[in-house]
Amino acid sequence: MDDKDKIITEFITEMLKAAPDDYMEIKLILMAHSAGKPALVYFWQEAFKLMELHRPRLIEMKGEL
Repeated sequence: MDDKDKIITEFITEMLKAAPDDYMEIKLILMAHSAGKPALVYFWQEAFKLMELHRPRLIEMKGEL
């Protein structure tokens, strides 16, 4: 694994441990900073999509439907 892969792995690991408010703040900052850079926007979208598969849901439904 090269240095770039290690950095990405560490970032994802830390983001999975982040509090929901911190996670959303970091996500919004990175997405805003990437505006106008399609390759970077695509990278962050895919990265956050994968992270969100492993993060607990922020909203839970109560009661029955």
